[in-house]
Amino acid sequence: MRLNELEGSGLVIRDRDGRARIRLGVTEDGSAFVTLQDATGGQRLKISMNEAPSVVLLDEDEEPRASLQLGVDGAPSMSLFDRSGDPCIALAVNPDDTGLLSIGAEGKHRVAVMVKPDTSSFVSVIDGDSKMRAGVTLNADGRTGLTLTGPGGRAVASIGVDSDGSPYIMLRDDDGAVRCMAGTAENGAMVFRLAGKEDHPEIIMATQDGLAQFQAGAGGGGTVKIISTPHGSSVVLEDGLRRSRLTAAVDQNGSPSLLIADEDGVVIAKAPQSDVDKSLSDP
Repeated sequence: MRLNELEGSGLVIRDRDGRARIRLGVTEDGSAFVTLQDATGGQRLKISMNEAPSVVLLDEDEEPRASLQLGVDGAPSMSLFDRSGDPCIALAVNPDDTGLLSIGAEGKHRVAVMVKPDTSSFVSVIDGDSKMRAGVTLNADGRTGLTLTGPGGRAVASIGVDSDGSPYIMLRDDDGAVRCMAGTAENGAMVFRLAGKEDHPEIIMATQDGLAQFQAGAGGGGTVKIISTPHGSSVVLEDGLRRSRLTAAVDQNGSPSLLIADEDGVVIAKAPQSDVDKSLSDP
């Protein structure tokens, strides 16, 4: 090889056949660079340094296929490109040490991964319209979740586990309201809930420590409760203000009872009382 004379503000190193293979110089904006060329004169590797360094690998058409760089804040990143020059895979570390991974096609992100220093992490799957369609989350406090979204990007289904280990499932409508939920309540009860829109009709089924309950209501239209315990079963009718107006029960011995109350809670009719606890509360 031989070292040529200065060419402009740079140097050119040629091979024995006189072909330029290495160029060193400084651009008009003050960036220092080194380029390596193949036997046909095409650039295949470029190292540049202005405020921060970067390395770019190019294919035979001089299209970038891989790059490695540091930001002015010292944060590193790496990108891999397809033959059209669009990024397919990108790796980065933010200044706060958050790690990022992005996988895409045709210049659009399709999968993104983020890991924070506090050990929380997030994975999202993105459609061709750049809207997230699925996301998996692990929070620093141990909560985990899977969220599925509709074409508009609104969450429609969620599956998760709280930090105390309680699982849950939620389904939402187009307005984002929870219409179906199954999970564990704070008091340990397993609960399944269906909710409507108009007048807030809902159905709740729950079980806890031998107590099972079914509840159906429609806002101001009142509520029906069916409760079963080891001591017996009862049916309770409530008015729109959640006041018990009628209770029919059968105790563990098969003895029935009936109690009817007015809007002030005053008993206006009753049959012989059973041992069924009328003060059962919602699980």
